Formats: sequence, C-alpha cells, structure tokens
Amino acid sequence: MFFATGVMAWCLYDGALDMVDGILLLTLLGLTLWYLVRSHRLEGDLTPDENEPGEDIGQETSFSTSTGWLLLGLIILVGSSKLLVWGATEVAHNFGISELIIGLTIVALGTSLPELAASIASVRKGEPDLAIGNVIGSNLFNSLAVIGIPAVITSFNIDRLAVTRDLPVVIALTLLLYGLSRFPAVSRSLSRLKGLWLLSAFVIYQLYLYYGVMTGTP
Repeated sequence: MFFATGVMAWCLYDGALDMVDGILLLTLLGLTLWYLVRSHRLEGDLTPDENEPGEDIGQETSFSTSTGWLLLGLIILVGSSKLLVWGATEVAHNFGISELIIGLTIVALGTSLPELAASIASVRKGEPDLAIGNVIGSNLFNSLAVIGIPAVITSFNIDRLAVTRDLPVVIALTLLLYGLSRFPAVSRSLSRLKGLWLLSAFVIYQLYLYYGVMTGTP
C-alpha cells in the first residue's frame, strides 16, 4: 500500500495526470492483484475444502443469495454515489467552497461509510483480517484505479493544494498506520488506543480544512 501511495504521489507531483500516468497506475494494480493471487495459491489458501455432498447444496444456495445481495448493493452504491457527487457539487457552488474541499470532506466521508460499516461488521464477527483487507484493498484501488482510469480516458490538471497540502497528509497517515501495525516496539495488534490515534489524526485534518474554509486561507 505504501509503494502504491508513493507511485500515485509521483504521478501527481507535476500537477497533471495523462494517459501515461494512468497506464502506469493500472499496470501496477494488475501486478499487485497477480502477486496477491499467486501468493495465496502458493500458501494453499485457494484449495477448496472437501465437504459432504449435503453441504454443497447449502453452500450453493448461500452463494447465490450472497451474489444477489452483492449485485443489489452495488446498484444502490453506484446510484447513491452519483447523487452524493451531484449534491456535493451543488453545495460547493452555492457556498463558494472549492470542489477540492468538498471532495476531501463530504464526498470522502460519504463514499467511505460503506467501508466503515463493512469493517465494523467484520470486527464484530471476529474477522479482523477482513476489515484490514478491506482498508488495504480500498486504498490500493483508490490510489491506482480510481485515479488511473480517468487519466487513461482524458488528461486533466490537479489543484496544486492537493499536491502541496493534502498529499503529504496521505503519505504521513499511511506511514503512521504502517508503524502502528508493523513495529514490535508498539505491538503489531491494533488496539483501541491506536484506533483513537488514527481517528484523532483524521479529525485534526478535517478541522484544519474547516478552519481554512472559514478563514479563507489555504
């Protein structure tokens, strides 16, 4: 995730994204997915379990039901995302707030709520790895595909503040998460205290953006 963030930062550094940047980001995403699938196969995680014949029917039904709910959720998510972007853009225009700020606050919070709900549900069910995978996978997809696909379609410029102010925050928070979960000195488990640190960092950043809007400073 940190490497993907670094590549994204390098592509954004000049304040513009073009087809070359998009192809680079999408290629990195493809290589990442290939590596993940290959590593799981080597570990034997993709080997199907041997179940009784009676269990296969129940699992097939469960899979069909889950697929239906997944498709329904995707349809609702796409529709609500379009409404969210439209509403946020109107708010930005009516109040004279830059679209960058709206994207960093309202849109970012709105589009992250499904991920938050999924992570909370995973932890409550005793599946923390699913929550961590959700966070890492979402960040990888956002950093590589969500930026890469529009860049392939058309070239566009980026607000300089996104590079000088917001991108360093992304890198710093990525390093903070890596440090909290990796180094033995701070324990490799994510505790409530570490969660409060991460949440506090996000709140401080949002308050800083709000202060900039109220005072008219970058």
